Amino acid sequence: MIDASSVGPSRQRRRIEELELDRNYARSVVGCPDPEVEAWLGADHAALQRELGVALPDGEPPRGDWKRALQDAVQSAAVPLLGDVMQLALDLVPTLDLQAAGAA
Repeated sequence: MIDASSVGPSRQRRRIEELELDRNYARSVVGCPDPEVEAWLGADHAALQRELGVALPDGEPPRGDWKRALQDAVQSAAVPLLGDVMQLALDLVPTLDLQAAGAA
């Protein structure tokens, strides 16, 4: 999974498919969130609240900076973070309602 903000979802998907993951894995799922992964992580407010006790304000953050909005929310909730906010993706993605996130 990689976001599509720099090249667009179709082109990014082709890039991932060119890796021929099916040669090494029985199953794979290609994810190209558009505009960016952080927007999708922040779109399911219920999962953020349930898993991290974090609340994001409704609507798009200033200048569309989803990474900063997520980082600020995590810091304000005192969630321990040793590096980039994306380390939380491994915990969040399995709990996300992707249909709700896509609609948001």
